[in-house]
Amino acid sequence: MVSHANRVQLGQDADVTRLFLGCGTIDIFTGGRTAAQLIADRLTIASYFPNAKVFDGTITPATSSTDSWSAAN
Repeated sequence: MVSHANRVQLGQDADVTRLFLGCGTIDIFTGGRTAAQLIADRLTIASYFPNAKVFDGTITPATSSTDSWSAAN
């Protein structure tokens, strides 16, 4: 979607009955979003689809290694 107006129109036109919104530690720590911002984002997204039931979930944190995890052994 290119613009807010397009998103609103999609929400009004689409027959969306369920939304799943996933949030993880990356959204806060890497993405720089605060808890208040994430809640506001969720409310905004849900408002585009007023007839949908919204489900919230979490995403397992991602990790990385510079030595193929050999130090963990």
